[in-house]
Parts: sequence; C-alpha cells; structure tokens
Amino acid sequence: MHRARAGRVTTPSRPWATVALFLSCACTGTSAGDAPGRAPPDPSAPRRIVSLIPQVSGIVRALGEADRLVSRIESDESPESAGLPSVGDPTRPSIERILGLDPDLLVLWDGSPANDRIIAALGDTEVWRTRSERLDDLWRNLAVAGALLSAPRRADSIEAKIRDDLGGVPASRRASTPPRVALIVWNDPPIAAGSGSFLDDLLSIAGGVNALGDVPGAWPRISIETLVHRDPEVVLWFPQLDEQPDLDADPRWRIIPALARGHAVTLRGSHFERPGLDVAEAARELAQVLQAHAQSLSTEER
Repeated sequence: MHRARAGRVTTPSRPWATVALFLSCACTGTSAGDAPGRAPPDPSAPRRIVSLIPQVSGIVRALGEADRLVSRIESDESPESAGLPSVGDPTRPSIERILGLDPDLLVLWDGSPANDRIIAALGDTEVWRTRSERLDDLWRNLAVAGALLSAPRRADSIEAKIRDDLGGVPASRRASTPPRVALIVWNDPPIAAGSGSFLDDLLSIAGGVNALGDVPGAWPRISIETLVHRDPEVVLWFPQLDEQPDLDADPRWRIIPALARGHAVTLRGSHFERPGLDVAEAARELAQVLQAHAQSLSTEER
C-alpha cells in the first residue's frame, strides 16, 4: 500500500485483478483473531471506518471486521447497517457528521466532486478512494481491504469462492448465437448498461451479448431510436428507486420489437445495483432469464 500524507490518500499497490453476501464465518461477526488460521488483530489497522461505498462496507463485514464500521450512507438500509448513524448521500455527505465520528479511515468514491472538500476538512485522516463499477473493482477492493485489515488470506478465500460460484453459472445456450440483450437501468431518459459496467460483465458470464456494448461509457444515455435500430432480442429492465416501469403504457417503447414479442423482463434486487459479494447470485438469475428466452428465440428462428 502507498499512503501519502496531506490527506493520506490510499491507493492500491496491486493492479486491478474483480456469492452470497455472507460467506460461511466471514459474515457472522467473528473477529479476526477468533477465526481459525487468522492472525491476531493488527493494532495499526483502522479501527473506525466511515465508508461511503456500500460494497466496500460489505467486504469489511465479510472479512469479519463489522465492528470497525461506524456509519452508513443514507440509501443503505441493509439489516447489517441498522443502528449505524447515516452520513448522508455519498456524493454530498455531511462533513460535520463524518468529523463527529472521528474516523481513522474514510472510503470515498473516486471521482466524486465532493472529495477534495472532504479530504481538506479531515486533515491527516487516512483516505481510500476507489470505484465499484466492474467485477475487476470487486477483486481490487477485496485485495485492498484485506491488506488494510491484515486479512489478505481471508480476502483471497472470498475472491476464490466468488470466482468459483461465477464459474458454475450455467450460461444460456441456443441453437445459433447468444441472445443480444439491452440492459436498461433508467427509463426517462433511457440509460443503458454499457461495456464498462458490471452488468455487462455478468451478461457475458450468463451467456448473452450486450446489444449496446459498443456505445461509449459504462452507463450511456441512449434514445428509443437507438434501441429500435439495434433491435435487441431481449430487453432487461433494472428499475431504480422501486419504480415500476409501465413500458406498455409508454408509446415510445411500443415500437421496440423485443417488447412487442414479449421478450422484456424486469429484474429487481440490490445484487443488480452494484457489484457486491453477491454477484454470482445476479449472474445466475440472469442466466435463468436468458435461458427461458433463448428457448423461445430458437423456436422463433425455425
């Protein structure tokens, strides 16, 4: 790890390498010193962590270090975070609340416009700026958290378990080619998951091809006309904020052939919102959906 003063921004020393949320004893609350084969707690490891990235908070818990987390973000309503004070929205957190928690490690989303202001206010508090958009980010965050909390072997074990679970996902199969899929994460304006997103990674594992994979950006804004032109065979919709899309009632969407043929599915769940420790569950569900549609698509081709 490299740790520089004047805000002490922590950056990983290894290259980017990315389940259920709870993996055996990793999420039982067992302390690092209690788990078999684990070294005693490192007194130099951060003791009070404020994380503005729920995926990183999940990793800390999976490493058996939940008691080091002293806050949550406003949108994190997971049972594991219940009782922890909120520091607000991750892009506009309350600096006063963060300072009041006296953290010795702050986890920030790299590139957030509020970062410089937060770092300046915290002085020499350790800061880890990272991202969580691809499967590669998951692997990197596991490695960095394992190093910070003196639990590299546990982090490696969790990564190996997730990779094994992903390898066991039965990819969709059809007689000809993999189904071309549009991954829509927002309805108005239409926003898709592009090739720089974890949903694109999971789609490949599940046996599909992103019909918008060549559009620049991880989450590109697109038009209905673009969707019609690309003519995806399956449209998967991942609504945010518990918003139920009424695509049939919106005349703009009626011209997309996949919807007219009944090849549109709404998928919900936090495992589709971010690349956390339950990515294998998301990949498996995607594979099941694609398999069901692949059978119908193969019949239509005949």
